[in-house]
Amino acid sequence: MTVIELDSNTVQANYQQQTTLSELIHVIEEQHQHKGLYLCEIEVDGVRLDDEAEKQYAGAGIADVRQFRFVFRSLEEMTKDTLKLLVDGLVECQRNCEALAEGFRGMEPGSDDLDLGQLFEVVQWLTEGLQRSKEFLSLKPELETRWREEERRLQDVLTELVVAVEGNDTVLIADIVEYDLSESFRRWVDVLQDMASVSN
Repeated sequence: MTVIELDSNTVQANYQQQTTLSELIHVIEEQHQHKGLYLCEIEVDGVRLDDEAEKQYAGAGIADVRQFRFVFRSLEEMTKDTLKLLVDGLVECQRNCEALAEGFRGMEPGSDDLDLGQLFEVVQWLTEGLQRSKEFLSLKPELETRWREEERRLQDVLTELVVAVEGNDTVLIADIVEYDLSESFRRWVDVLQDMASVSN
């Protein structure tokens, strides 16, 4: 990780042509891209900007800003961080499957209390995280094959889950969550950990 901190005097002395945050970011990124570093975090006067805030302040003037902080990471560092985030999240999801399943088992069949919001949030987080990760991870052929197999398995589990939800079968939903979905999470952890060990 590389951290660049600039105070207002440094910006005025070295970046006179840049008057907006987006212009300054562009120049700073260009200075570090040739080193294989990618801008991951931006702080303005101690406030970390998320993607939405960065867009909002892109055209804002920089004359009144006292401190800038830019954090750059290499592709290897970003890969390692992403894999760790996914593994930690999947382990937590796997731990929660049993409790979630018990909640479904405690419902009466055909109950109107069936709330799958939490479950679908977890599945959405997983599928989006895996898809985003795959876009920049370079997979070895054997890991590519395993990745595709796990995608197919997860899709099969989700299809079974949808059928159970449509049938309002809380016992079947509980079984799928506790056994099939939990197992899918475990298998993804294995794949991602193997990827992390290959990238080290």
